Amino acid sequence: MDNNGKGNNTSLHDDPLMSEHSCFYFPGWVSNVPQMPFMYLQVQMLVIFVINQLFHRLFFQRIGMPPLVSELFTGLVLSYTGIGKYKAFRDVLFPDKNFNMIKCIILFSYTLFLFINATQVDFTIITRTGKKTMMIALLSLGSSVAANVVCVQFFKSGQGTLGDLRAALAILPIAAFANIIRLVSDIGLLNSELGRLALSCGLFVEVGSILLTMVVNTIIPAFDSWSMARIAMIDVSGATAILLAVIFILRPLMKFLVRMTPKDRPIKDTYVLFAFLSMLGIALCTTVFGQFVFLGPVIVGFAIPNGPPLGSALMDMLDSLFNRLLFPFIVSASAVRIDVFSINFNGTLAYHLLILMAVTTVTKVIVSFICGVGNNMAYCDALALAFIMSTKGFLELGTMMWISDFGGMTEECFALLALYVIFMATLVPFVVKLLYDPMRKYGGYQLRDIMHLKPNAHLKLVACVLRSGNISSITNLLEFFNPPRNVPIAAYVLHLVKLVGRCQPLFISHAMQKRQNSYHSYSDEVIWHFDRLQQCSNGGLSTQVFTAMARVDAMHEYLCTLALDKLVSLIVLPFHRKFGLEGFITFEDHEQRLLNTSVLARSPCSVAILVDRSHVNLRNVGESSNRATPCMTVTYVEEPLVSVGVIFIGGNDDREALAFARRMNRGMRVKLTVIRLAASSDSEEFMNSLDAKAIDRYLREAHFEDSSLNQQIMYIQITVKDAVETVSTLRSIVHDYDLLIVGRRFNSHSTQTAGLEESCEVEELGVIGDLLASQDLKCRTSVLVVQQQQHWI
Repeated sequence: MDNNGKGNNTSLHDDPLMSEHSCFYFPGWVSNVPQMPFMYLQVQMLVIFVINQLFHRLFFQRIGMPPLVSELFTGLVLSYTGIGKYKAFRDVLFPDKNFNMIKCIILFSYTLFLFINATQVDFTIITRTGKKTMMIALLSLGSSVAANVVCVQFFKSGQGTLGDLRAALAILPIAAFANIIRLVSDIGLLNSELGRLALSCGLFVEVGSILLTMVVNTIIPAFDSWSMARIAMIDVSGATAILLAVIFILRPLMKFLVRMTPKDRPIKDTYVLFAFLSMLGIALCTTVFGQFVFLGPVIVGFAIPNGPPLGSALMDMLDSLFNRLLFPFIVSASAVRIDVFSINFNGTLAYHLLILMAVTTVTKVIVSFICGVGNNMAYCDALALAFIMSTKGFLELGTMMWISDFGGMTEECFALLALYVIFMATLVPFVVKLLYDPMRKYGGYQLRDIMHLKPNAHLKLVACVLRSGNISSITNLLEFFNPPRNVPIAAYVLHLVKLVGRCQPLFISHAMQKRQNSYHSYSDEVIWHFDRLQQCSNGGLSTQVFTAMARVDAMHEYLCTLALDKLVSLIVLPFHRKFGLEGFITFEDHEQRLLNTSVLARSPCSVAILVDRSHVNLRNVGESSNRATPCMTVTYVEEPLVSVGVIFIGGNDDREALAFARRMNRGMRVKLTVIRLAASSDSEEFMNSLDAKAIDRYLREAHFEDSSLNQQIMYIQITVKDAVETVSTLRSIVHDYDLLIVGRRFNSHSTQTAGLEESCEVEELGVIGDLLASQDLKCRTSVLVVQQQQHWI
């Protein structure tokens, strides 16, 4: 082929596979694709995207593998090992003459990815990490490095093989923090105890890895000759100067730019652009001084304050573009270079590398496992952590490509290490999901509901606040209780904040937090309202506020874990729909609905969903009543009675709803009415059932505790023939109460509700709750839907 690229068509059509009689024949315009770079790139991205989606949707997703595995196998199929071995395909998709361009795109994308991940890391957490984390991380990294060094010295290889072994030393012992983040995120463990421990360990390993790469890339070659030692001294001095400049100049400057931004206002685009250009400049400087091109973006990312406003602004600008478009492409394109046929499995290099891989993996797994068990971790959890610390992924491929381009690694070494990366990226998620089940911690968590509480036991509950509008709903419900001092209520309020600009989830106990912590501002409004509510409760109510920053699909983990740790009997969740003043739905919060669904399925205790309509304007909906309007006041005693009704059909959830209502009646402020909707044919069967005993018990308890409560507790039985009469009855009584409490009764069938399941719009509320929460009723009656603890173990 000549220099101007004119021999391309000839080379394609001279190939037997490109003859007109071949099934692999391409039209003439296809041969010109490599000469049109943009069109060539479009074809590559399209082919990679289609094959990747087919692999993931049809196979890997169904067996629980993360998207990374599909992307790696896509690259392997298109590589010299797969269909890329045919020159016809290779010249159209990945021709040698255009591969330099794609390598630049890949390396820049890796640089961008590391920068994005580093900006999400709260690097100061390393100063607050315990000895357990530090010991696991350092021993895991140190033992695998030591094992590699011993093996390399033992091999006594020739000069050619020694270069490949040194390159392997920079790849095999390291567990990149970016790989750990993506792994625990993809398999749904980001908010689990194991995931948080793995991230903390990974951050320590990241620091050690940076030092290791500097040693391997700069200091080890210095022992080869005096000239190399002189170059190493210059490189180390330059890298040290850059690091100090980032710590003492760039990071204070970034903090100053954040302080210059008004609270709750977006940061200026100029500041965001300055941070991005700083990353490019530092990356260039570190490369000039002989360091990995990836070192600069990592240290600049660590220097940028994570979270709003700067970290989140960078995430908004770069994350969507990268994760949705560039990341699958660069991972697959990096794996395209794998050529299994270049490996001589009978050669010395393959023999030595296979030993290094086995020794590194076994050493790291054993040491991490022993450290975990030594720190009182369960055997399965410790082994799962050991495999997470041994994970490999896309970052190793990028590092290998960079080393290979500088002549530090042969194609045989690249292929062997790449196959090892693919093997570990596939094995580790499978093993971790097999060993660790985040719901296993609920295994011994039985009888944690209101119905099984002793009559005078303290009631503990967790209340969820996701939006500022949820505050009034929860405070109104707690005001209804007006608990006496001898039977108090402990309310643990969890303010959930969507994780933006951070990769590490965060949990804050405001009772233990110092005021100067910047994270306090996230929950100032929540803290103020619930502190004031506690002060007005005359000692019967205690509140404690927590804040959790997490991804939306993982928020339920914090709610369930807090309920488990505090031994609570109930989790209270706001309904995902908001009603306007006229009773119509004005807003649907899909994130709240996802949270509610997840908690209902996984909660270790009972769950209640609160549909708040207390703010609805009575005049607008044509309803008139003298009912109490909840509001925050200094004393509860002078307020009128709150009318609460319990719709009782039968079943565990209805009995739990009755137990909850009975607890509300303890405060001498609730007028409780139990309305049993009885089927016309179940009277005899009902008398001997648990439902009848539950109703009788609570009526007797009320009479025994205080005879004056008889005036505040009523029992009404209404016989209904079918679902039509049930609906008619509920519509007739709904306006008589401030709050109606019902059981969810999911998948429970009865004559009273037969046929309503098909018209149920919101499954989280059950058929009765869904009916009462309908905007068609146009009332101001709030609804509380209760689900008793599910014994799924």
